[in-house]
Amino acid sequence: MTDATDITPSPPGRSANGFTLVEAVIASVIVGVMVVAALNTLGASARARRIQATRSQGPALAGELMAEILQAPYSDPDGSPRFGPEGSERARPRSRYDDVDDYHNWSASPPQLKDRTVLKDLAGWRREVTVAYANPDNPAANVGSDQGLKRITVTVTDPSGKQASVVAIRSDVGAYDQPAGPTASVGWVGVTIQIGGEPGAAVIAGTHCLNLPAAGG
Repeated sequence: MTDATDITPSPPGRSANGFTLVEAVIASVIVGVMVVAALNTLGASARARRIQATRSQGPALAGELMAEILQAPYSDPDGSPRFGPEGSERARPRSRYDDVDDYHNWSASPPQLKDRTVLKDLAGWRREVTVAYANPDNPAANVGSDQGLKRITVTVTDPSGKQASVVAIRSDVGAYDQPAGPTASVGWVGVTIQIGGEPGAAVIAGTHCLNLPAAGG
């Protein structure tokens, strides 16, 4: 007796080991949607990183300049009563400023170092400084004469017009105005960190050091 093999034919338009045209199209659509979603997520992440870098850049630039200003003497060492830069200081780099109020109305765009070296990748950014005599009983209020207190405001404006400000109060009896001996000391420390090669990804920070030696030390 001969055994018969039951062979069931495949449905029209479909091979036994393959996909139909409809299945291939559906698979392609699913893959395409997943790729688009992945690219959108990547783009959003990159935009968020740029926004975060921009938001942190403003306060960092303001803090770096404020640290520089605070380490300057409260009053002009030469005894000049003028408020603001004196004489030739106006035309010189701020490295020649010798007291806090020399920085009054100073501004630069793009930001620069004390010797006027322009900071990289900061086109369109601006830093400005205002200094005012402050009321000891209410440091937020201005007074017309020196009462031993100065309020310093550093404002940083990014290319889109958004601003970040840092405000500090400087006293005429602060640590930097105490007599110091001939021993050398570090008055200010700063650092610039570049993260990758993307413009605007540099982070700048600094601080003034209260480590001046005692008189005769």
